[in-house]
Amino acid sequence: MIGDLEAAFVRACPSFEGALKQLREDHKLFGADLSTELTEVLDKLGFHLGSTAKKVPTGDMVQVLKVVERVLMDGSEQQKWAVTHFLMTSLQASIREAGHRTDALVPHLGPATATWWNDLTKNPGTAEEWK
Repeated sequence: MIGDLEAAFVRACPSFEGALKQLREDHKLFGADLSTELTEVLDKLGFHLGSTAKKVPTGDMVQVLKVVERVLMDGSEQQKWAVTHFLMTSLQASIREAGHRTDALVPHLGPATATWWNDLTKNPGTAEEWK
């Protein structure tokens, strides 16, 4: 489950592969349970996408958010929770910290993702509290 989801996100954002490999190595050294791994991977992916962007949206952001839409439609409750409470919150925060606007992604969002994205945009302070 986690491996398949990670693979889909790496296909959507190939530049994240190096960071994911490093995270895997850290987990081998220090250990982590699977639910912790998933949330940490998605949190780091969101940060990676937002912090490396020269503009918003990037092609990788759009592709990752397509994977998010599929997860929100067909994923397990654990996967849905992880993408909404870790990936999307981290992505929005890192986009804002980089001085970009989060609403530039709205035209590229599917209906399920747009609902969450807009809720997070309206209540950015609560996003960190949800984790």
